[in-house]
Amino acid sequence: MESNVSSHFAYLEEQFPVIIHLDLDCFYAQVESVRLGLDPSTPLCVQQWDGVIAVNYAAREYGISRHERVEKVKEKCPSCVLVHVETVGFPDQSSSGEKCSDPGDSSIHRKSETKVSLDRYREASLKIFQLLSSFSECCEKASIDEAYLDVSQQVEDILNATKDQHNNIGSILERLNMKEEERAYYFETVFEPFGKQELHLSQRLLIGCAIAAKIRYAIYSRFFYTCSAGIAENKLLAKLGSSLNKPNRQTLISPNAVPCLLQNLPLRKLRGLGGKLGTRIEERTNARTVKEAQNLTLESWNEIVGRENAKWIYNLVRGIDYSPVNARGITKSILAAKTFKAECSWQGMEKWIKLLAYELCERLRKDEAMNCRRPTNFIVHYSSGGYVSSSKSIPFPNERDRVSSLSKNAMKMLQTASNFCFPCKRLSFSVSKFQNISSDATSIAAFLKRQEIHRTSELPNESMETSSSSKLSEARAEGTLSDLHKSSFEECKIVELEPNEEEDYILAQRMQEEEWLKFRNKRGYFYDDRMGIRKKKKGESQTLDHFFHK
Repeated sequence: MESNVSSHFAYLEEQFPVIIHLDLDCFYAQVESVRLGLDPSTPLCVQQWDGVIAVNYAAREYGISRHERVEKVKEKCPSCVLVHVETVGFPDQSSSGEKCSDPGDSSIHRKSETKVSLDRYREASLKIFQLLSSFSECCEKASIDEAYLDVSQQVEDILNATKDQHNNIGSILERLNMKEEERAYYFETVFEPFGKQELHLSQRLLIGCAIAAKIRYAIYSRFFYTCSAGIAENKLLAKLGSSLNKPNRQTLISPNAVPCLLQNLPLRKLRGLGGKLGTRIEERTNARTVKEAQNLTLESWNEIVGRENAKWIYNLVRGIDYSPVNARGITKSILAAKTFKAECSWQGMEKWIKLLAYELCERLRKDEAMNCRRPTNFIVHYSSGGYVSSSKSIPFPNERDRVSSLSKNAMKMLQTASNFCFPCKRLSFSVSKFQNISSDATSIAAFLKRQEIHRTSELPNESMETSSSSKLSEARAEGTLSDLHKSSFEECKIVELEPNEEEDYILAQRMQEEEWLKFRNKRGYFYDDRMGIRKKKKGESQTLDHFFHK
């Protein structure tokens, strides 16, 4: 790797960011398992029609993978629980006959008459992101089950508040008010060794590990969902870290470990290169790994992907990612879509139009109650004839019977579209350009609903009256991280600790960062509590629990 790779990490201390990437483990499967009250060790797959779209780790042990046919799944694991994703449909094809089907009975999920609804997973995701926003204002939703958090400011506050205590691990954990259960999550961190000149960076990233542990424990305590996490100095490395030790583990990626991490990594594993762009790069460069892509000069990338993307990809294959964590607000559009076998009649189209209108209106009703807004734009998107995609839009019709109004307008838009012809392969409705509505225009039920949502994610008030900068940092650190969710944990399930966990914590309080750095390169074993065995470390990887067992 070129020498300028490592020089990139020579940040000024105050410029070094700390990014956490959280990834819910088998999210759809976890939602269904928790909903049904099943033990996590029970094999479970989420079924959509005659295939599976989510497989929990217990089922993966039988060799089951995503997109396998249901018959094959039953052959591999007869005891596997198959839960069909929720569907919605119009059995009598009338606006008053809408029905959300019971996902427990797969016989009623007919592809020709119903469509998939992801509302159950969207609602679970919404609750999780409300919780995450209480840990960091800078929280970016990457997908329904992935998030990036920039905790750089929280880390800085902790460092300032503990600077008179030499920033040892014990004082940091005390400042974070780490509970025993949260420390158990912290001690299982898997990390790559730091370089000799990375003492301050290690302190910042280790505080990030502690924050990630608190977040993971909060998610489990509140919702019984496990997640994996990556902690690093940018979004690219954090995402790679979260995937290294799944499930239910967290991984710290130090700058010193980046060359080894990227050496044999498939090029398409890099964030942003998993789709068409990654395919085009592989075809034009014959590079399959990140190391092979590092041999290309910036001028070569200019010719391959153009000047707009060249510098970004040149940096990306070297582990450099300047993209910020964007704190995104509420969604800017809402979509309902259906892909079906070629529909060749207006009678058939009318059925799907009503179904999509109903689903869209249901989602709009919930959104209006939560966010006090209404859309002003209605778009119909369709793939017809030779399956060329087109769309038409009109102002959103604010009539009392929304389902009927949207259905009539959508039918008219399709019938008058010059480029619409049968067969039709895909149809979708979406709304955008929202406008706020006054609070008195919403019902008291909507108001109470919003109050309930805000209460679940409300932070304790921060004390901002202290004039001293050190006291201000201490107050901010305590306000954002100490006793963050005390009331919510009182009735939660508690994770059982190993008998020696308290001993680990006492040792941790006495150990300085320099002692830990000296110890980092020693080889040893760590206890894998998921498998109940001791494992040899992979390469130079170590675990914090192994370190504290010194």
